[in-house]
Amino acid sequence: MRFITVIVPTVLSLAASCHAWTQAADGTWIANNNYYWIRGVHAHEACTRRNTEDIIEAGPCAYWYNSNGGIYRGTYYILTK
Repeated sequence: MRFITVIVPTVLSLAASCHAWTQAADGTWIANNNYYWIRGVHAHEACTRRNTEDIIEAGPCAYWYNSNGGIYRGTYYILTK
């Protein structure tokens, strides 16, 4: 019983701090298909620097679009007024 009481909190604490980015074989970093509000901008996770809240205004992006390993690769632009 002591083993379970140590393992469960450890697993939960590690899961809470996992990052969504993974690196493909060609070196491209791939984000999850999530949107976040960052300093008033509704930004896609692929439009940020990996593991930060720094928004990149334009450039290549890649993100998972399904649970079967499908990856969208394209270019994004953040339009501002």
